[in-house]
Amino acid sequence: MGGGLLGPFTTELRFTYDGLGHIKKASRTERNQEVHTTREYDGLGRVIGEVTDLGDAQYGVSFDFAAEGRLSNLLAYELTDPSSGAVRDDVSLSFAYDGVLQTSITSNSPSTA
Repeated sequence: MGGGLLGPFTTELRFTYDGLGHIKKASRTERNQEVHTTREYDGLGRVIGEVTDLGDAQYGVSFDFAAEGRLSNLLAYELTDPSSGAVRDDVSLSFAYDGVLQTSITSNSPSTA
């Protein structure tokens, strides 16, 4: 716990490991800002997912890796209902790589004609 010009703050870090000692999950909570970030890892130390909870909004990024270890897909999204895992379907951003980078930005916002 600290103090000063910004007031008291607390940062909590938690780590979960698999049976071989590889990190599987890490989470950080910053109590003064009410921010909670969780990262999930594969058994090789690569981040495969991250969710940031800002109180009234939750944002996530997921990563997929090809068998040889290179990043093959990245998806950024906003969760509309954190308890069910429902993803907002009007905006998403994804990158895929299969020898050529493919980018997709989806926006299904209603048109105002």
